[in-house]
Amino acid sequence: MSVNCNATSDHWVRSTSFKLEGKAEMVRGCEISVRGVRGRFRFHEHVVTAGGRTWVSVYGPITGGVGSRAQWRYFAPGKVKTVHRVTKGRGV
Repeated sequence: MSVNCNATSDHWVRSTSFKLEGKAEMVRGCEISVRGVRGRFRFHEHVVTAGGRTWVSVYGPITGGVGSRAQWRYFAPGKVKTVHRVTKGRGV
């Protein structure tokens, strides 16, 4: 699903799901692990700019982030290490 954005990002493509080769599909709310960063993050969206830059927007860490507070973070898609299964134990 792609959504057009506000005036500052009219030419950006935002998707609430994204699939990396060899990994499970990320959908809004699923948990992911990022290479080199402690804890799990909740996937929000995948963004591609008109210039071809791309990233995933996440919120966290929601688990395991010792000494850090949850916040919005942005990572290159290649830094996604694991897409975890969505469990019913944590609210999405």
